[in-house]
Amino acid sequence: MTLEEYISEVMQAVDVSETTKGRIRNQLETELFQMIEAGKTPEEAMNKMGYYEEVAAKLMQQYDDDVRKKQEGDGQPPMIFAWGAMFSILLFVIKGLQYFLLGHKQFDALGMIVGFLGVIASGIYLLWFIKNKKKRS
Repeated sequence: MTLEEYISEVMQAVDVSETTKGRIRNQLETELFQMIEAGKTPEEAMNKMGYYEEVAAKLMQQYDDDVRKKQEGDGQPPMIFAWGAMFSILLFVIKGLQYFLLGHKQFDALGMIVGFLGVIASGIYLLWFIKNKKKRS
């Protein structure tokens, strides 16, 4: 089996997106060519890497972990949460002040209610996020 055939066999055995396949192929080629540059023959390099299905399973596991970590983030709530919470608080405070200080207008009351509901929704999301963060760790 040639080096290119070995790489093709590994690539056929991986079941990931095309983007991830490209990364896996680059990593695999790099590792094999580093071994060859270090003085090993292509056959020795392929034998050291292992059976192509095992190599594919290891690489998929590695990239699956990377994708999962990226999706989970660094344990912080998304930035949209912070902006939504700030907007809701400001809306609630400003419209509340306008309602009570400048006259009882329905638009101001509606804005105050929407802001209040946004604050409540932000609080519920934050509690949900903290609960799920504890489950993940």
